[in-house]
Amino acid sequence: KIRFEYNSPSMLLIVGDGKYVTYYDEKIGQITQIAMKRLPIQFLLNKDFSFKKNNFFIENMELKGNVISLTLNNPESDFAGKVTLLFEQNPIILRKWIIEDSHGFITRVSLQNINIDVEIDHSLFKFDDKLLDNKDRQFLPD
Repeated sequence: KIRFEYNSPSMLLIVGDGKYVTYYDEKIGQITQIAMKRLPIQFLLNKDFSFKKNNFFIENMELKGNVISLTLNNPESDFAGKVTLLFEQNPIILRKWIIEDSHGFITRVSLQNINIDVEIDHSLFKFDDKLLDNKDRQFLPD
């Protein structure tokens, strides 16, 4: 499950319930739902992840200072691009991922102020369907 809630001035909310990710842009009133397995980072959300089982290939692995960098691809996925994961070492903590799609567009996500072993209300991972009334809705199925 995931939840990305952005600070102002952005009006984006991304919520993943384990099956679907809902992307809500309040500014333009658009909602897009995508099957979780179609996301380029879906493997980060899999409790039983293995590179081999998920057909991921490690293209590059580097250690620079306290940062481990892994560049991955999966030629069998719907996503034709690369994902680079950056981990802080000792202890190993995911700090950033970089997605480069097949057109060369790059998206970077940095994780800061990470808290672990915190109880989180499960309702935060469900999208409020009341927001769907009178909105432009797109659904990208499995």
